[in-house]
Amino acid sequence: MDRLKRAGPRKYFIAPIIILSLIIIALLVLTSALQIEIQPKSFRLFVVNGSPEVGSYTVLFALQDENQTNGPANGYVMLKIRDGHDTILHDSEFRVRSGDFRTYDDPLHGGRVIGYSWQIPVANISSGVPDQQGYGEAELTFLSFAGRSATDTYRVKIPSLPLP
Repeated sequence: MDRLKRAGPRKYFIAPIIILSLIIIALLVLTSALQIEIQPKSFRLFVVNGSPEVGSYTVLFALQDENQTNGPANGYVMLKIRDGHDTILHDSEFRVRSGDFRTYDDPLHGGRVIGYSWQIPVANISSGVPDQQGYGEAELTFLSFAGRSATDTYRVKIPSLPLP
């Protein structure tokens, strides 16, 4: 009892601080537990549909972890499109959240996947020198906030420079 008298008004601030700290810790644990996210090791799916004739490209990718579990992830998406001479025709980088992922039909393997898709107008891609079949290469890298990454490439029809 003597100790409490000596503590004076400080005794009334200790309990709320302890309770507030416990509430903050509980909220952080709950938030991380409810966050549905994988740590990607590779792409389950990466396709680029479209061409200069269509006027745009649609990029679709789906991630998978080391257990081949498909799912969303928070991270950065980096896409480079190169021509047949390795010249960069398009370079973009942006951030995605696990909540941005949707369910898509898998055009290569059938079934459904959880993935991310966006469109790129042909006007955002420079003209280049394609390979002999008229293609270039799209390189996609996904870097998770935890530092895990996946990279893959896909052949894509590119806008061609006019012939001299």
